[in-house]
Amino acid sequence: MSAVLITGATGLLGTEITSSLLRECDETIYVLVRAENNEAAIHRLKACWYPRKDLYNAIGTRFLPAAGDVTEENLGISEELREIMQEEVSTVIHAAAQVSLHGGFTKKHDPRPFYEDLMKTIESLK
Repeated sequence: MSAVLITGATGLLGTEITSSLLRECDETIYVLVRAENNEAAIHRLKACWYPRKDLYNAIGTRFLPAAGDVTEENLGISEELREIMQEEVSTVIHAAAQVSLHGGFTKKHDPRPFYEDLMKTIESLK
């Protein structure tokens, strides 16, 4: 079985990517959502995607919410879900971003946290 994992799907870019996936592919799409549990992940997706009925209506069918966090070890997901994803996921789209409007544009951008999160995502699915 082939599936997709996307991070950052509740953000602007991630929402557009997810919409394209819904239209262009038939694979199951695991959506990593920063939440304490799957119920909270579903609630967050529904709140973010309410205006996008195509996405909203696919939650739980084509889109399988996965409560977790890209900054946590093994994406903060359960061992059981990690094992399932290791078997099923063939494509990872890492669209998560750290967005902060505090501090302005005077601070030099440090890409290390993004790189570390990306490597954690890749390592967790090996």
